[in-house]
Formats: sequence, structure tokens, C-alpha cells
Amino acid sequence: MATDSNGADFPTSVSQVIYSRIADIGHRGRVALSLILRTNSGRIALPIVLLHLTLVLAGSWLAPFPYTEFQYKETGELQQFLAPSPQFWLGTDQFGRDILSRVMSGATSLVIVSLSGALVGIALGTAVGMSSAYKGGHIDNLVMRISDGLMSFPSLLLALLVIVTMGPSFTNIVFTVEILKS
Repeated sequence: MATDSNGADFPTSVSQVIYSRIADIGHRGRVALSLILRTNSGRIALPIVLLHLTLVLAGSWLAPFPYTEFQYKETGELQQFLAPSPQFWLGTDQFGRDILSRVMSGATSLVIVSLSGALVGIALGTAVGMSSAYKGGHIDNLVMRISDGLMSFPSLLLALLVIVTMGPSFTNIVFTVEILKS
């Protein structure tokens, strides 16, 4: 380590820079974890969030059955509408597919759609709001009336309207979430 004119140490090699950054991230992580675990809400919520993250990252690999596989009895008939059991933890649907496997496999796309829609909505809402506030006058009034018109529709009805009109694709779903969030 070298010293600057104030007497503070600073790293001189790339490995020292990397080590100091990792140490800083570790320190910030420990501080954040201690803040989370300080309250009962944090102690309860942390395992739930970690479970959801596990489902998002590895849900399709951890699922007990393929999410499109039909479950048949030994006699050859579908196992439809089964109640939760040790074999099917959440039961089966009308086609005999395991509901737990379908939930675990669908978690990734659900989180991707909601995060991307929220991020686009925040970015677009911030840009439109700041620019209309900066311009003011008639532009600000126009943006406010459009926002009031969008908020007057029930969210679910507006989402169904957009999806039916534009079709059920990933981009359209993100666009719908973005409209509803901004």
C-alpha cells in the first residue's frame, strides 16, 4: 500500500483494488443483513424472500415433475383435480399436471416480467413527469389529463383490454405492466 499526501493508504496493484472492493461489498452486506435482522418483520421476511429467489433462480430444476407432463394412474386415466398429497404437494389441475411444478417453473418468467415492467414504468414515468413539470403550462395539463384518464380505468380491465387488443406476447405484457405502474 502506498500513502497519499494526507497520510491515507491507497492500493497500488489491481489485486489490492479487487480485494478492497470485495471487502467493501462484504462489509455493506453485513451491515444490510444486520439491519434486516434487527426487526421481527425482517426475520420473518428474509426466509420468504430467499425462498422466492431460490424458486426464481432454480425453480424449473427443483420441480418434482416437468411442468407440462400429464400424470396418469396405473390404470391409464388422468389424475385430474387431485387434492394436495405427499406425491402432489399442491395437487393437480384439470389436465392432471402437477401444480407445484407449474408454479416453480413459472416463477422465473413472472419475476422477469414484473421487474422489467416496473423498471420501464419507473423510467418512463420519471421522464414524462419531469419533462412535463419542466415545461409546465399546457403540456403539464395535457399529461395530467392523460394520467387521470388512465387511472380512472380499473387496472385489471385495462390490462385485459391491452392484452386482448395487442395479443399475448412477452413484450405486450411488459408494456401493460409498464402502463399500469407509470
